[in-house]
Amino acid sequence: MAFHKINTIYLNDAFDPKSNNFSFMRFALASLVVFSHCHTLGGFGSEELFGNPQETYGGFAVISFFILSGFLINRSYTTTSSVWRFLWHRILRIFPGYWACLLITVLIFAPLIYLFENGHLNGYFQTQISRWVGKFISM
Repeated sequence: MAFHKINTIYLNDAFDPKSNNFSFMRFALASLVVFSHCHTLGGFGSEELFGNPQETYGGFAVISFFILSGFLINRSYTTTSSVWRFLWHRILRIFPGYWACLLITVLIFAPLIYLFENGHLNGYFQTQISRWVGKFISM
């Protein structure tokens, strides 16, 4: 009776950045998102994934990004010593970009839009937020 050796792949092996294709998959999915936007903005008609008008290449790419991100976040969690350390690392990774984006929006883009719509910046910081929220929702 002959025994065959079964090649077992462990999760740590799948997470090894030298032997996986996460970078290529991220590049391919980002390219699909760009293609999807260019297809729509270029006026090339309806973008359909596998003949289904409700599915797009960009939608497929975004869903795939979520799946890939979950896999990579799992790697981050399994390599930390505790849940609190994992959460602290997530906060340190997410919040600097969040605050930078928020400050750039509030201090640069929003005043430019206010200036374009009103012709002056008088009253920019006194404007009621409900007016802006209502305008955003009505878009």
